[in-house]
Amino acid sequence: MPVLKNENGNIEADVNLADMVNMAFATTMITNGHAKAVAVRTGMETKVGAIAKIIVNEDAPQTPIQRKLEEVR
Repeated sequence: MPVLKNENGNIEADVNLADMVNMAFATTMITNGHAKAVAVRTGMETKVGAIAKIIVNEDAPQTPIQRKLEEVR
């Protein structure tokens, strides 16, 4: 769903990711309008990178499909 962004939005330090009205992320798809942006994080330091770290971490819990594959082996 499209979300209106506002460069003048006041963001508290502990705001939820979804409530960051002045931020666009690498996976953001622009549906209308124009903007200028500044990269504040790159690579594994981004929110998407944090998710990737969890996925590649050996301590991450197995997904249901991974558990089924273990049973087959």
